[in-house]
Amino acid sequence: MPGATVGSSEPAVSIHPGVMRSVLARLEGDLDAMCLETLAEMHRQWPEFAERIPADVLATMVRATHQRATALLATGQESPGLRAQAIDFARQANRVGITTDTVLAAYRVGASRANARVRAVLVESAVDVAGVLAMWEWSARFFDDLAARTSEGVQRESVAQHARRARARQALLDALLDGRSTEDLPAEALWQVPQEIVVVVGRGTQLDAPERDVIVGRRSGTLIAIADAESPWLQTPGSEVIVGPRVPAGAASTSLEPALRLAQLLGRADTQGSVEWVEQHLLDLAVAGDRWAAVTLVARSLAPLRAEPIRSQAMLRETLSAWLATPARPHAIAHALSLHPQSVQYRLRRLRAVLGDKIDDPEERFALTLALRLERHSAPHSDG
Repeated sequence: MPGATVGSSEPAVSIHPGVMRSVLARLEGDLDAMCLETLAEMHRQWPEFAERIPADVLATMVRATHQRATALLATGQESPGLRAQAIDFARQANRVGITTDTVLAAYRVGASRANARVRAVLVESAVDVAGVLAMWEWSARFFDDLAARTSEGVQRESVAQHARRARARQALLDALLDGRSTEDLPAEALWQVPQEIVVVVGRGTQLDAPERDVIVGRRSGTLIAIADAESPWLQTPGSEVIVGPRVPAGAASTSLEPALRLAQLLGRADTQGSVEWVEQHLLDLAVAGDRWAAVTLVARSLAPLRAEPIRSQAMLRETLSAWLATPARPHAIAHALSLHPQSVQYRLRRLRAVLGDKIDDPEERFALTLALRLERHSAPHSDG
C-alpha cells in the first residue's frame, strides 16, 4: 500500500488486512506442523542443544515462540507470560552450559519454518514492496526481542548461579570447619575437597583467590578461606592473611583455631600483602595457650630425644633439664645431678650429638624448656 508506515508497536495486520489475515491463518493452522518441523530441524542442526534441554521444556518453548510471533504479528503486542517464558528458557539453557549464540541459532531454525509459510502467502497474494517491508520489520523486531529476552535470561541466570555457588561454598566451608560430612551438599560449590588443606584467616576486607583450589566464606564475621595445601596461591595471596597448619580435610578446625589465635596476637595488619604462617609462631602460640601449638612444639622440639633408645631418654632429659637451668656450667650441673664432672661431660657430649647447636641458642633453649614443661604437664592427662 503506497504511503503506508510502520510504527514501533503497530500490528502488521493493520497495514495489509487481507494479506496479513491470510498469513495469520496459515501460521495458526500450521502451528502443530511448524512445531514438529522445528524440533526435527533442531535435532538435525544443533543436536547438542536439543539433547541437553529436556524434551518437554524444548517442545513447550518451540510452541510458545511460534505463538509469540503470531501474537506480535496480529496485535503488535505480546503476552507478558510468553515473554517471561523466553527469559526462563534462556536461564535453563544457560544452566546446562548452552551459550547465548546457540540459543539464538536455535531460534533461527524456528524462524525459518515460519518464514517459509509467510513467503508462500506473500507470493500467492502478489504483495507489493511496502507489504514485504512491513513483514521484514515484523520479523526483525521479533528476533530483536528474542535476543533481548535471551540476554536478559542469561544475565539473570549468571547472577543466580553466582549466588547459588556462594551459598554452596559457604555451606561447604561450614561443614568442613564443623567436621560434618560434605557428601550431601549442593554440587554448585564446584570444589573438589582435597586430602590436605590449610585454613586461611583474612586480615583485610576481601580475599581474591582462584576458585579451583580455594573456597572463601565467613565465620562469625571473620573472612575465612580453605585452600588446597598445595595451592600456589598461598605463596602470594595478594592480601594480608594468616595461614594455619596443614591438616587432613576432615580436621579443618585444627587449622582454624591456631590461625584465629595468631590473628588475635598479631592484632591489626599493617604490612600490605603480608603472609603470616602459624608454623613460624609456635612459641608465641604455645605461650598463649594454643593446644595445637603446644602439642606441635613438644613433638618437634623433643623428637630427637624420643628417637633415642628408651633406656637413654630419661638420662638425656635429666641432663637437658639441668643444662637449661644452668647453661654452659658443667660443674653446677654435676652438683645438681650429684655426678662426677667427667660423667657430666660424657652426658653433654651425648646431648649435643642428639640436639646439636640448639642447646647453645637462647631461643631454642627457651623452646626446649617450654617443651619439657608442657610434656610433664600433659603426661598425666594423655589421650586414652
